[in-house]
Amino acid sequence: MVQSIRGALSLERPNRQARQLEYLTLRIFVMIIVSNIWTTDEAIQAYSARHLISLNDPSSLVKAPPGIDDQSHLDLHFYDVVGATCGVISPSLEHIAEIVSFGKGHIENGYPVLIRCTAGVSRSTAAALVLAASFKTMDLGQLVQLLRDRAPYSRPNSLMISLGDELLSLGGALVTAVQNMGPPDNAGIPKPFVLNVV
Repeated sequence: MVQSIRGALSLERPNRQARQLEYLTLRIFVMIIVSNIWTTDEAIQAYSARHLISLNDPSSLVKAPPGIDDQSHLDLHFYDVVGATCGVISPSLEHIAEIVSFGKGHIENGYPVLIRCTAGVSRSTAAALVLAASFKTMDLGQLVQLLRDRAPYSRPNSLMISLGDELLSLGGALVTAVQNMGPPDNAGIPKPFVLNVV
């Protein structure tokens, strides 16, 4: 999975403007929606999302909401940790590759993708950034600033960002952009938002 994703990405044209024009010509709009588990139904209704990525703790019993079938639901289980811890399932390169493969596949077929985690602050925002970065249509600094503007409370999981940077062969650029995004607004209340990068 990881090698196939890397191979496909290596064939993409690096010019952002060319990528933007390509998606606009094909009428493909990159809409990535982020929510927490409590606002999932609100996000589905607001954005007509029918494709869902769930990032849950391994012990979670949260199920997909009605209307989301198994083929339209990527259900991944790992903890919101930023390093290897004995006995704890942490984010892996394989998890990130699955997120990119699932998300790009549905978005390039014209469907918005909803990403949710427990709080809608860390795992889901990191996944949204990596998925958005995989389209290579937007400067990474601008992309990260867009996330900060849409979700001032966001605190993207740094391990997921590092793995995404590795998967996409970004040479540390995504990691640096996130490190420079500034502190989160801890008083902010998470709510559904959209990263629409094309």
